[in-house]
Amino acid sequence: MKKTVLIVVRVVCIVGFLVCAGVLGWYWHSDRSDRAVAEALAAAHDAASAAAIEQVRAVAADNADTIGWLRIDGTNINNVVMFAPGTPGKYLHMDFYGKWSYRGTLYVAENCDVRTADNILIYGHHMKDGSMFGSLISYKDAAFRVAHPIVQFDTLYASHSYEVVAAIETEIPAEGSDAFRYYDCVGTDAQQFAQYCAFIEENRCYDTGITIQPGDRVVLLDERGREYTSRELSEMIQRMSHEVSRRLIFIIGGPYGFSRAVYARADSMLSLSRMTFPHELARLFAVEQLYRAGTIMRGEPYHHD
Repeated sequence: MKKTVLIVVRVVCIVGFLVCAGVLGWYWHSDRSDRAVAEALAAAHDAASAAAIEQVRAVAADNADTIGWLRIDGTNINNVVMFAPGTPGKYLHMDFYGKWSYRGTLYVAENCDVRTADNILIYGHHMKDGSMFGSLISYKDAAFRVAHPIVQFDTLYASHSYEVVAAIETEIPAEGSDAFRYYDCVGTDAQQFAQYCAFIEENRCYDTGITIQPGDRVVLLDERGREYTSRELSEMIQRMSHEVSRRLIFIIGGPYGFSRAVYARADSMLSLSRMTFPHELARLFAVEQLYRAGTIMRGEPYHHD
């Protein structure tokens, strides 16, 4: 009897071991495949046109859900970002090509519009090997933030450089709690955005010397920005004008462009042309296009498609 029990126990242990080994092997193979996909996408992105927006569009040709590319120089964060507002959580465990993936793909929250939101929430897994958002935990160290102060997020519509103003560590509030839910804030409501700024100040891991302030919308006129038709420019201005009460500021750079700080402050970049123009001509073209955009919005007979 004892011998029979011992045999059964051994068989169960062996079966359990084989199952565990099989599961671990499957996860290992899946993880390798996911990493290969991410690396191939990064190579395709970097090999595309030098213009950031064109690089994103080159990747988007293979998946219409592509919204942008996220990069933090000096870290492992160099990934495509998806947006599927009609299917919440679609890319939580799905790769760029629609296959099941343990690590998934970075994606923008369904309630965010990258064209208008001041606070864009991007979801991604914290991978122990440092990939995906595994590097973000390092921002708990103030020295890491000093070494990696800029987050680059290039979308289909514009290139954005964001300065890291704070690092926070928090938990999702329990159901029924009246705690502030930062993930519901997209920045288009002035009162909610003020609450968000207060939340950051109260929970930051260390003082960076920078305070978040709701401010003006800044558009840089830069040859690397997005090119618009006159009607598209009119729609963009009208859309921004319907947000919270802020000024819309267009900035024209000097012969050597803008400083890194100005790029970090900008909300978007607009290109008048791939060619370079003298400052005076660029200002003249910009003023005329703004006037034209105004006539389009008012329905006046000036612009002809």
